[in-house]
Amino acid sequence: MLQIGEESLRLVIFQPDGDFGYEELFGLMKGIDQAFDRKRYLTTNIKNQVLVLVEAVDDRELIRLLTQVKEVFNAYHRLEVSIAYSGEGSFADTPQLYQEVWECLQYTFYLGTGSIVTKTDIEPSREHNTSAALLFNFDAVAVAVKSGNITAVEQEITAFFRQLQDKRYEISISKTYALELFMVIIRQSKAEAMESYIGKLSELMTLDYLEQLQEFIQAIALQVTKENYDRIVTTHNKLIKQVIHYIQEHLAEEDLTLKGLASEVFYMNVSYLSKLFLRETGEKFSHYLMRVRMEKAKELIAEHDEELVYAVAQRVGFGNNPQYFSQLFKKYTGYTPSEYKKGLGSNIF
Repeated sequence: MLQIGEESLRLVIFQPDGDFGYEELFGLMKGIDQAFDRKRYLTTNIKNQVLVLVEAVDDRELIRLLTQVKEVFNAYHRLEVSIAYSGEGSFADTPQLYQEVWECLQYTFYLGTGSIVTKTDIEPSREHNTSAALLFNFDAVAVAVKSGNITAVEQEITAFFRQLQDKRYEISISKTYALELFMVIIRQSKAEAMESYIGKLSELMTLDYLEQLQEFIQAIALQVTKENYDRIVTTHNKLIKQVIHYIQEHLAEEDLTLKGLASEVFYMNVSYLSKLFLRETGEKFSHYLMRVRMEKAKELIAEHDEELVYAVAQRVGFGNNPQYFSQLFKKYTGYTPSEYKKGLGSNIF
């Protein structure tokens, strides 16, 4: 039994994580009794916490005892317990010791569930300029989510929470920043989806740890990003299908170019359309157009034995330049149009 006097003491707070009741709290106190049975101590519980005043022991021994309590509690109840302990003081210093461990316990928000926290863990955060605003580009996240760039979204969110971890603001400030990030993300969703995402705000604000906030926000961000990506792909697919259809319908036009399509038909940036066409088809526009023209020429030669070379050239976009058409046809097939026609008659092809 601990004797109240001037002897040196340490105060410990145990805070079970997750959902628990009286049975788990009783089990925690029993585990403390088993671990501290060779020490002089007093124990009590206040709501969902267990407080222990124990004779002063060195950090190494105390951490060994606390780790034992954690392991036993987890083994029986499948729950973690966060712990904070004070420096040394007398019984008269108990209010100050309690204030110290209470402040330490708040930092489990940053250190994660099942942490053992001391004043030395929170001192570095006090050295930071925690009054400084967070230096983070929220617009970059918005662009990444809106454009469906999953890799960029993951990188931006990781950078955001790394800053919060380093800064270690007051918990309410960190949650406010996290809320701002959440709102930036869901504003990139479709209007009809925003209502369901806004309904998750209450869940976000009840999370106890920074790592939980990160997991929660990243899951929402990836969901919105994936929805945008799918929508963009669908839109791109439709656009490229329209481009391909236009090519097929206007194959005979000699001045059929990507620049002309972009500026006069689809009213968009030619560089963007070029990259989009390459991404969706796997071919450059010029290569695709040449291949379609040559395949159409082969088809015409096969279907119309009597059709002259210059007529085929006109129908596939080479106008009055059958010689140039013949050169390209040979480069594409290995044969001139005449040789190709003869080969068809001889069943070579």
